[in-house]
Amino acid sequence: MNQTVKVPLIDTILRIVVLFLLIAWCIGIILPFLEPVIWGGVIAITLYPFFGTAKRWVGNRNTLAGVLLTLLILVMVPAIFHFSRQKSCFRLSCGRCLC
Repeated sequence: MNQTVKVPLIDTILRIVVLFLLIAWCIGIILPFLEPVIWGGVIAITLYPFFGTAKRWVGNRNTLAGVLLTLLILVMVPAIFHFSRQKSCFRLSCGRCLC
């Protein structure tokens, strides 16, 4: 009787261990994609009011509003980075600039 109890117990323990290993493996695969998905959600929630305004401007056309908003963002983001770059200058006590 002792032998018949041990086989299902070992089998159950092995199945649980394999299940946990599979879950850990799946989490390891999904984890690198989690941060971009969260940022995509943050950006989508943030830009939704702008999308609604653009949609009203173009007569309730979703596709056109989305394309216009995307083009606007693709133009504005590089422009912001380009114009916000300031040449920082560290002046020494003697008046020389280390740029």
